[in-house]
Amino acid sequence: MFNPNIKEIYSLKDVESELFKLNSKSLVAFDIDDTLTIPSEPFFQILYLDNKFFQEPLGKFLDSIKQKNKNLFLSHKQKNIKTFNILSLVFDKTVFNPIEKQSIKLIKRMLNLNINVIGLTALSTGSFGVIGNLQDWRIKTLRKCGYYFSKRFEIRNEYFSFSENYNGLQPAYKQGVLFSAGNSKGLVLHNFLKEVNFIPEKVVFFDDLIDNCVSVARALYFLSIPYCCYLYKGAFKELIQFDQKIINYQYEHLVKYNEFLTFESVSKKIYL
Repeated sequence: MFNPNIKEIYSLKDVESELFKLNSKSLVAFDIDDTLTIPSEPFFQILYLDNKFFQEPLGKFLDSIKQKNKNLFLSHKQKNIKTFNILSLVFDKTVFNPIEKQSIKLIKRMLNLNINVIGLTALSTGSFGVIGNLQDWRIKTLRKCGYYFSKRFEIRNEYFSFSENYNGLQPAYKQGVLFSAGNSKGLVLHNFLKEVNFIPEKVVFFDDLIDNCVSVARALYFLSIPYCCYLYKGAFKELIQFDQKIINYQYEHLVKYNEFLTFESVSKKIYL
C-alpha cells in the first residue's frame, strides 16, 4: 500500500550526510523556487504566494491589490496575452538568490562524487511575454546564483512526449533542469527516466510543496524505485514583510506604463 513517507526539513544541512552516501546510480532532484532560490522582489512573491505567508496586517492590502486585477496573479487560471506580457516584465527584472548559500557547495560536491543531480521545476516552457524562452531564463537565473547540474543525461529533443499536457505546454529538459510545465512532477519524472533510459537505485527529492512531494513519491513507488522525499520549509521560517507604499507604487506603475520598477529603485524615488 502506497505511503508517501515525506519528511520535513528546514535546512539542507540536515540531510548532507545522507546525500554523500549516494553513488553514481542514484538521482537527486531539487525543486527550484522556494527550495533552492528565492526572489529578491516582494512583488514577485505576491504574484504566487497565499496571504498566509505574509505578516497579518498586510492581508487586507494584498486582497485590495489582487481585487484590482485578478488575472495578474499566477494562481488565477484565466490569462490573456496582455497579462502574460505584464507578468513577464516582473519575471525579467527579478533577481534570485540562494536560500542557503551552502547548497551551491553541496551540489558541487555531489557532482564531484558522480552523484546525478538535476533541477525539477514546475515552470512553464517556451516563450512568455518579453521572455523569449523560459528554459533559458531559468537556467540564466540559476547560473547567476552559482547552480549547475549534471551533464550526464542526453535527450534527443529538448521537449519530450507527454500524454497529459497542461494548457498545451510540453515538459522539457535542458542543461540539467527538468521543466514539468505545470504537469504532475511525478509523471514528468517518470517519463524523463524512461526517455533517458535510466533506472536509479534510489531517488532523493526536495520540494517546498507537499503535493509535488506526494506526486513524485507515488510515481517512484509504482516504478519500484526506492526514494526519499523531503518537504523543504527553509524558505519561509518567518512571515514576509514589505513596505505597502512601494508595492502599491510598483503595481500602479506596472499597469499604467507597462514597466516594472524594482523595489530598490522605487524605494529611492519615495524616500530619498
